[in-house]
Amino acid sequence: MLNRIHIKNFAIIDELEINFLSGMNVLTGETGAGKSIIIDAVELALGKRVYRDVIGQQGDCADIFIEFDIKNIPGASQFLKAYDLEGEDNVCFVRRVIRHEGSKSYINQISVTLKILQDFSESLINIHGQHEFQTLLRSDQQRDLLDRFIGQPPFIFTPLSFPQGSGDPVDREVKQVFRDDYEKATKSQNRLDLIRSLQQIYDDWLDCKNELDALRATHQDATNKREFLLYQIKELDELNLAENEFEEIAEEYKKLANADLLLNNCREAINLLFEQDFSANDLLNSAARSIASVKNFGVQLSNVLELLESAQIQTQEAAIDIQNFLDKLDLDPERFEFLENRIQKIQDISRKHHVESAELFNLHQQLKEELNNLNHSDERLKILEENLTELEKNYFYLADQLTEKRKNAASKLSAQVTENIQQLGMPGGVFKVALEPFSDRVPRRFGLEKITFLVSANPGQPLQLLAQVASGGELSRISLAIQVVTTGATPILIFDEVDVGIGGAVAEIVGKLLRELALNNQIICITHLAQVASCGHHHFQVIKEQLGQTTRASIKRLDRDERTLEIARMLGGIHITDQALAHAEEMLSSN
Repeated sequence: MLNRIHIKNFAIIDELEINFLSGMNVLTGETGAGKSIIIDAVELALGKRVYRDVIGQQGDCADIFIEFDIKNIPGASQFLKAYDLEGEDNVCFVRRVIRHEGSKSYINQISVTLKILQDFSESLINIHGQHEFQTLLRSDQQRDLLDRFIGQPPFIFTPLSFPQGSGDPVDREVKQVFRDDYEKATKSQNRLDLIRSLQQIYDDWLDCKNELDALRATHQDATNKREFLLYQIKELDELNLAENEFEEIAEEYKKLANADLLLNNCREAINLLFEQDFSANDLLNSAARSIASVKNFGVQLSNVLELLESAQIQTQEAAIDIQNFLDKLDLDPERFEFLENRIQKIQDISRKHHVESAELFNLHQQLKEELNNLNHSDERLKILEENLTELEKNYFYLADQLTEKRKNAASKLSAQVTENIQQLGMPGGVFKVALEPFSDRVPRRFGLEKITFLVSANPGQPLQLLAQVASGGELSRISLAIQVVTTGATPILIFDEVDVGIGGAVAEIVGKLLRELALNNQIICITHLAQVASCGHHHFQVIKEQLGQTTRASIKRLDRDERTLEIARMLGGIHITDQALAHAEEMLSSN
């Protein structure tokens, strides 16, 4: 149940708090008072995207807070548990803070993504707008409504079962029966599992088919491709290039190409360091002896002596290392010629393949892998064909099950909506959900048939597409009948002026329908019709106030006398007559 809404700095609302109750809650007020703004705030709090500036003038952000009692909403409890968002005492808090640069969403004070918030709200609340029929005209929405209806307990408005009384909250025992039905429906996920499984198999089937089609397309050119790969690989096999070989022989070749320079410079360095008269080693030795004789005259001289002795050792080691390099240097002319030819051949083949010489080894491995894949393409082709056949078998098995469930649901939905639209002032009206199989029996993501809503608004008229119904009032009533029947187990239902385009006796029937719907759901209904407002268990009035240059909205819960006055206003307009008051009192007393 939706317990409380707190709205701050949202549009023309400075700060507003509403405490809703079980049963049917109605919101009324003059046009433009801000009733629909409250519903807008609820929608945004539950994850609707912000498409315009909704921040008021009392700060730099809008803050919307909603408190839910989820004690008897297993789906919501399971969702919170799955995402580690559980609160305490079966109470759930949802909050959204909207700033100019973006928004943040919270469930039980834990920051969540907009997608998680949207998914959570689906198990909790259903909002029906006054232009709901516009979405009902879309084929995808019609299919989705039918699929959601599969397995739902029926709701058919029957005036004889409507509870009479003083307007107190719904009888708890009656409501508990519906709660039990809801828990059973929540535990049974066959419908969802079937549709999700079907869509998953379709996705797998599509991936397999795309790979198979691509493989078949390349397979046609496989012979030419294989011959060309064999030619390329044969040439590289003959080259027999080892990994990192080019870098290694290029380094060796560089040494051999500069042999004279290496020998001359290295030998000269050895002479300068160690062998010739007055070599670096001799000079360092002489300097060390000179300092050794006077080292006792200062610590600094002792340090200098250590540096000179260390330099002697390093000079000797440098000369030894240079000599070792020369000893290992192979200056074989034949080796030089071999390296030169080897490098030239590698570079020639690299240019042919348009790669750097250092990349030729990796190219060789890639070509061999490509040839291997091509040689096994027949095997892969066979595996994919078998997989595709198996996936199609599984798909059609599930799709046929879904078709049967849709047929049964379509029959029930047609009967229930037909009965409801006849109660809503369309005697003789007929509603039908038609299933039209696609001409080609191939897998599709949403099943094997197109779902279409047909209607005949008057006796004797042929059934036609819902989109072809001309009257806005008729569309509103049909839409309301469909919404009521397909609400399912969603525990909280919000109706935002869904009674637009109707009046008189039909309006009274709509009010009674919504009141009976409150046996199973908490209803929040915005209405301009006194007949609907009088059926509510609880009545709230939205008031627009002009404060200087600003307009502000507020809300109050009405007592019995205030409610009589408000319904009389709705009946009589600006000037409330005694007759209007008497009529309003009579309407309230009959519910």
